[in-house]
Amino acid sequence: MPTYQTITVDITPGAKEKPVLNASQFDNGRPFNVALAWGGVPFTDAGDFDIEIHVKKPDGNIVTAEPDSVVNEVCSFLTTEQMCACHGNNECEIVLLDNDIQIGTGNFILDVEKAPDEGGIQSASEIHNLTQQIADIVPTVIGNDYYNKTQTD
Repeated sequence: MPTYQTITVDITPGAKEKPVLNASQFDNGRPFNVALAWGGVPFTDAGDFDIEIHVKKPDGNIVTAEPDSVVNEVCSFLTTEQMCACHGNNECEIVLLDNDIQIGTGNFILDVEKAPDEGGIQSASEIHNLTQQIADIVPTVIGNDYYNKTQTD
């Protein structure tokens, strides 16, 4: 059974502390818990609301996730590959909703460590550059005796 990292997020309006959740680039299915508090007191009514996490990645894209379970104040999540695709500090917000009306939010940081074995891609321009490098290398490594996707289709 995987170990959950647990952070406590204060949903009191104006709360300034942003706890840090650690992950590795391209983590997929890594469990973590967010314990909700209101003014330092556990917010045990969390199960009465719809809950979402919004992860704003360094490349500007936003990933949304819902908890797998909510027990008292603890919301359990699994990371997705998209949440952890960009290394660095990802600004996150946990949002409590009641009939699609936002009634509370809390902030935290998802600190994603660069995975050098995965290439450490951080942005769309890096993906484009990698695609171009592959296109440049293929004729040298494989030669001209190969079919590209258009030809195969």
